[in-house]
This record gives sequence, C-alpha cells and structure tokens, in this order.
Amino acid sequence: PWISSDVAPGPAAAPLLGGTLSGAGSVAGLGAYAMWDQHVYGLVSMYRASQTGVSQPAAPDGAVDGFAPYWRVAYQNDFGSNYLEVGAYGMNARIARGFSAGGLAGANDSYTDYAVDATYQRPFGDDSLSVYGTYIHESQTLDSSYPAGVSANPKDTLKMYKLNGTYHIDGTYALTLGYFNINGTTDTGLYAPADVTGSANGSPDSNGWIAQATYLPWENVQMTLQYTAYTKFNGASNNYDGSGRNASDNNTLYLQLWVLW
Repeated sequence: PWISSDVAPGPAAAPLLGGTLSGAGSVAGLGAYAMWDQHVYGLVSMYRASQTGVSQPAAPDGAVDGFAPYWRVAYQNDFGSNYLEVGAYGMNARIARGFSAGGLAGANDSYTDYAVDATYQRPFGDDSLSVYGTYIHESQTLDSSYPAGVSANPKDTLKMYKLNGTYHIDGTYALTLGYFNINGTTDTGLYAPADVTGSANGSPDSNGWIAQATYLPWENVQMTLQYTAYTKFNGASNNYDGSGRNASDNNTLYLQLWVLW
C-alpha cells in the first residue's frame, strides 16, 4: 500500500525485488501467466533494460545486460470468510559495470533474488483486514565492482523483511502499519561514509516503521498521510554517517493527493 517521498533520504541498500530495478536499472518486460483450478498461479517473465529519462541510444553501463528472468508461483484458497495466499518468486539480473556504472569495463555484477510471501484477508461486515509479509534473500557476485575497487568484497548478500497490515473502514478509510528490515554483508566500498546518505561502518542495515492513514472520498481520489520512523539507518541508530546524523533525523511526514482520470 506504500507511497514514498522522492526527496526524503532512504536506506542505501535494497535488493532487486525490493525496489532497485525501479530506479537506475529500470526495466520493461513480457511474460505469461496461468491459473489452475482457481488455486495455483504461475508466471514467467523476461525483462530488458528500459531506462527512463535517458536519451537514446542509452549507455549500457549501470543497466541490465541482456535478459533478466523473473518467476512466481503461488497458492491461494478461501476458508470460509478467510482468504490465504502463499507464494515464492525470484529474479536474476546481470548489471553492466554494476549499479554504480563504475566497475570494470566489459564485466558484470550478478544479482540473484529468492523470495517468499504470504497474504491474509478477512471481511468484518463493511470493513476488512489485509495482512501481507515477504522475505527476500539476494546473492551478489560483484565481478565488475570488486576488481575496480567499487566494492570491498567479491560477493555480498542482502536480506529484506517486510510485514504490514491494513484495516479498511467502510471502503472509505484505511489505516496501515508496517515494519521493514534490511540487513546484509558489511561492505566499506558499496556503503562508504558520506553525509546523510553514507554509512560510517560499511553496514547496509536499516529498519523502521511506517504508519499510514488513507481517505478515499471518491472512486478516483485518494488522500494519504504517512509517517516513516527509522530505528536504524545505514548501519547504526546514532551517528550512522560519521558526520553526527542519527537514524531518527530521517523520519519523514509525507502527504499525498492522488487523482486518476
């Protein structure tokens, strides 16, 4: 259910399937899916680089090299008034010269994500409850970034946990609370000290909470008030960047008006 600010500081690290490919490594793809007996769902897609806001022909550095396959399987079922889905998904992508585009020329960094997720939903009269959780594990083979000194390690790992619950009130209001946790290998090259955005200890670890209130006065209008509170940011709670900035200094209040026509 999340929206987010484009100007507020965010954690330095995220796996492919945690949002990385929606940024500098943007992609477009084509896939096929099928549903069997209203219970079993499967999907396979292939993606290629499709960088937004980049003049053509686009430079390959920092983008997906060749094809990036994505897959998903899931099982869903109703138990009386309860709905449950459990699934697994994954992706592999080779990034030319790494996401920094500063790695060894002619070499790629390889990222492989494996993930599981679950969704639970239940109505309560005109109201309803939705709970969603996911876990993503990413293996990084940095054959381009490591020889060029961009990363301190030849291989890293990254893990992301997310859990959120939303209570919908009469189809007009929604209250959401979520927790997120990112942790991984310490890498003083990828996560170097820098004001605001850096990590003093080279750790990518970040976690915190998001609370959100949503109002939908009409079908095509959504008003949202969101607060993000960090308990750890880029490896520490206090002085995480080496310049005296604390994780809580990145807490963000965000208001949004969304209109569809």
